[in-house]
Amino acid sequence: MKIVTVDDHALIREGLKAILMSLEERPTILEAADGASLKELLAKDSDLDLILLDVQLPDCDGLELLAELVRTHIRVPVIVLSAEHETETITRALQIGAVGFVPKTSINKVLISAIRLVLAGGIYVPPEAVLQGRSASRSEAAAVHSDSAGEARAAVAPDERGHHRSNRPLAALTERQWEVLWLLLEGLSNKQICRALDLAEATVKVHVRAILRELGARSRAEAIVVAGRIGIQRPIHPKPQ
Repeated sequence: MKIVTVDDHALIREGLKAILMSLEERPTILEAADGASLKELLAKDSDLDLILLDVQLPDCDGLELLAELVRTHIRVPVIVLSAEHETETITRALQIGAVGFVPKTSINKVLISAIRLVLAGGIYVPPEAVLQGRSASRSEAAAVHSDSAGEARAAVAPDERGHHRSNRPLAALTERQWEVLWLLLEGLSNKQICRALDLAEATVKVHVRAILRELGARSRAEAIVVAGRIGIQRPIHPKPQ
């Protein structure tokens, strides 16, 4: 397994290397100090399993580099690392094509868990992205005039099963699609959802497309953030009772 760390600080790269060596499958660690050196590395060896990309690089914007990586090396998953963890930055990274976003303030175990999830085909979204979005939604609702406050709350308040009221977003989802949504919010890949629900992969893809359409999201990662913003929490048990 080959993992590339992209950061302009040698100390950070050394720290990441030490963390990555705690993975069960000891990876080969390649390093790049900036965008140019990463491109040179990819030109020589594109057989990579994962890229850990800092968004603040000395020679380019990390998110613009991410967009280029997605266009030219789309099969290599990218986890973004950043000292900034505002919801807007996280959402933009996920919209561009990152399969994970890990704030640099995270502890080592969080990074390892995120890497394991991504390598298994999942998507890692930091909890603060969902919590910030949920908090913003509550603040917006509180700012609405009292005459329309009830309507504003109805737009985000789930019923006892986590479903939104019938005249609100996601009402078009079927019971099965809600089951798929719960698992999607846990970061599971299509194949993992297939196994969990005993469905064909083509069927799961149809359900995922329907969920993305209802959420107005362009990717699974963005769907997780959007779900958090409108008040849908990751359940303890993914499958509704």
